[in-house]
Amino acid sequence: EKLGSLYDEVGRKSDAVAAFQRALKLRQQLLREVPDSESYQHSLAAAYDNLGYVLVDFGKRSEALAMHKAGLKLREQLVRAHPTSVKYRQGLAQSLGIYGDFYAYGGQPQEALRIYLRAHRLVQQLAQEEPKEMKWQKFLAISNEALGSLYSRTGKPGEALNAYRQSQKLFERLARANPTVILYRERLANSHTAIGRLDAADRKWTEALAEFHESTKILK
Repeated sequence: EKLGSLYDEVGRKSDAVAAFQRALKLRQQLLREVPDSESYQHSLAAAYDNLGYVLVDFGKRSEALAMHKAGLKLREQLVRAHPTSVKYRQGLAQSLGIYGDFYAYGGQPQEALRIYLRAHRLVQQLAQEEPKEMKWQKFLAISNEALGSLYSRTGKPGEALNAYRQSQKLFERLARANPTVILYRERLANSHTAIGRLDAADRKWTEALAEFHESTKILK
């Protein structure tokens, strides 16, 4: 799986698919040998997600969808069995995000939005349970950003604005706490730009210019 991720990062998609297919077969074999192992179920779900993600790049959307559904089914089973498990709820949220990406990038924003909202609720729960854990704040910021984009695409500017403002607030907090992490400043600037575009679409020119100016200032 690590090899598959490495191949994917350097653009060797065929090699990535082959590596993830080998990893999937291994995980399936391990689970057949120990079918009650929840650890193996968890690992197999990740293997399905990894393979499905790279199959999309080859235009094999039906195969990718089958992988995502298989991974999601395992994640849901684990959460039903262990509803308070942080590990399994995080895994389910991640699978839902990948599943939502499939529809978002496939031109089906309404379906993507429905799935992203499920993931968002899970991340919200985790962030409320562990408010000092920065990774949940990061995931929640990214989740709000994704929702803002989908609300915009589905003609819901009010909901989009609220989601982007939530994302902006969280990325601002993350950027202050981690001033050397460029990603947080970039995502904060993106949130200002997104809000500015929504303001411009609503003919709120002064507010839009202020947001665009703030975005530019952050990236200097």
